Amino acid sequence: MSRKRLSTQLFQNFPKLLYEDLDPKARYLIRTAGYGDALLRVDGERISPTLYNKELEEFKEFPIDRRFFQDGKLEVSFDEPEESHLNWRQYSKICDIWLIKIL
Repeated sequence: MSRKRLSTQLFQNFPKLLYEDLDPKARYLIRTAGYGDALLRVDGERISPTLYNKELEEFKEFPIDRRFFQDGKLEVSFDEPEESHLNWRQYSKICDIWLIKIL
């Protein structure tokens, strides 16, 4: 089964997300899918990935340090990569974002 989308419901470059009611004792991972770069920030700080694939619908994974959600909240944003040399069809895109609680 393919994960490629047949349609798009929302188009938003570099979304900002706020997660609330997080368990401060848990471990969390942010997984994104899309194309190109995903320059992720958590609470304003750039986060390093442990997995970073750039092809269409492949995953990038960012483990989140507990210090970011001790108050039960997590703010996620993305920096815009410098892609002025590219055709607009080749610009980075974020298709999906998951906040995954690791058991």
